Amino acid sequence: MQVATLHMNIVMQLEAADALEWALFVAMHLPDPDARQAVVRGLVDRHGPACADMSPQQHALLASLNVPRAWVAASLATWAAYAGDHAGIGMSVACRVFGSSAIQMS
Repeated sequence: MQVATLHMNIVMQLEAADALEWALFVAMHLPDPDARQAVVRGLVDRHGPACADMSPQQHALLASLNVPRAWVAASLATWAAYAGDHAGIGMSVACRVFGSSAIQMS
């Protein structure tokens, strides 16, 4: 079995077990950078609300794994658009994820 296949099997099992942080951990170790980006972004996209509701420790884990904040923000924006509350949900989620001091109002 190839390394990437083994990684993907573990990622899928962890995702099915609602262990998103660990699925991301394994996905960030995929050897191919393009596959790594696709898998990590897919996980974040599928679990956008869960990413918003993560504890500070879980957000620290995302940061330590070098999951780009832009990927999380893009996923949260997609979820906000889906929910139909572009300003309210998007702003509250962004504040929870990045902190209110990181949000600039014009």
